Amino acid sequence: MAAVVLIGIVGAAGGTAYQIGKQQAAADERNKLSGERAVLGERQVAQTQVAQIVAERDTLRDRVLELETQLLAERSAQPQEQASLRCINGELVVRRGNSWSSAGHC
Repeated sequence: MAAVVLIGIVGAAGGTAYQIGKQQAAADERNKLSGERAVLGERQVAQTQVAQIVAERDTLRDRVLELETQLLAERSAQPQEQASLRCINGELVVRRGNSWSSAGHC
């Protein structure tokens, strides 16, 4: 009789341990999925921020190019002034001392 009771107790303990293990595995899986969702959310936020920064950079580049073009046009229209940067026949030239050298296209 004691053996049957002992087997019942051991069996119940084993079943309980199995159920606890299943619950722990399910909780671990939920935590893992929750963590993955959080990482994906953070990644999306970072990608959005990078896209905004790139768009702002491109806008600023365009504005700088526009201002440089305006400056070159003004300086080219007033050649009598001593400008160190000019656009002559589509060529950007810069004055260094008493000489002029090419600095690319304008």
